[in-house]
Amino acid sequence: MSIVELNIGLGTDPGRIGERVGRIATWLGYRRLINAHIFSLQVILSEDEFVLLVRTAFKSTKDLAAFEDLARELKQDCIAVWDVDTRTGYLIGPNRLDWGDFDIKKFKRIKS
Repeated sequence: MSIVELNIGLGTDPGRIGERVGRIATWLGYRRLINAHIFSLQVILSEDEFVLLVRTAFKSTKDLAAFEDLARELKQDCIAVWDVDTRTGYLIGPNRLDWGDFDIKKFKRIKS
């Protein structure tokens, strides 16, 4: 099981944040292929949109590729994923190549 942090864009409409956060938490917590324990959820206002920061223990039969399913379900280009254990970052999603490489300087970490 890995500890991962996620940055997931929520858009610019504050009225849709609750529904989207609930959907993401449900996906993480109840997906049959996933055994996840959510440690922390935090919504921040980034430069141009709201962003959900997630810290979770994660195990899947598909490994990190499972986040591709979440990105598609949310109609996201990609999700930024930081593997805390290996200190490695990834962009995962159907249009990840359009966003370039993972940049730790742009990644928002959860404040402890």
